[in-house]
Amino acid sequence: MIENAAHWLAARIKRANPEETTSVEIMRFSLIILINAISIFLFSSLVGFLTGKLVDTLIVFVLMCVLRFLSGGHHLSTPTGCIALSTIVVSLVPHIHITSMLVMVFNGISLLLILFLAPAGLEGHTRVPKEYYPLFKGISALMVLSNFWFRIDLFAIAFFIQALSLIPFRKGGE
Repeated sequence: MIENAAHWLAARIKRANPEETTSVEIMRFSLIILINAISIFLFSSLVGFLTGKLVDTLIVFVLMCVLRFLSGGHHLSTPTGCIALSTIVVSLVPHIHITSMLVMVFNGISLLLILFLAPAGLEGHTRVPKEYYPLFKGISALMVLSNFWFRIDLFAIAFFIQALSLIPFRKGGE
């Protein structure tokens, strides 16, 4: 459904302005990413508002987006699945509280996953040159390392879930 909507919109944009636009396929890919991000943001924000956890929900959304951009992660097979799973995760994390000991355990596991697996799945999904990947890994690790100081359970859970997406979950890893 999302792919069809993105294709329809890309084709309309191309017909309206054929000389100044890129190919329909490139626009379609970009529109899918944009529709995904906006949908996750809107649905999660609505859940956060309805449950009284809007600020925490927005914090989780930003943390996971930044860490995902920097560390990468493997993708679900459909945009709809991505929207559904991401909305559930971003909406649930603010309602989960863990002990300070679990914060440290989650931080440690997240750091190890990032150090050994990041960046994962960035090729073909970003225009960032590969020479920046070690920098991205370093910034990702520093984000997690900072939570050994702050010890915020919301951060630890968000980082942990994002770090889990670095693990290849099926043959081929994508």
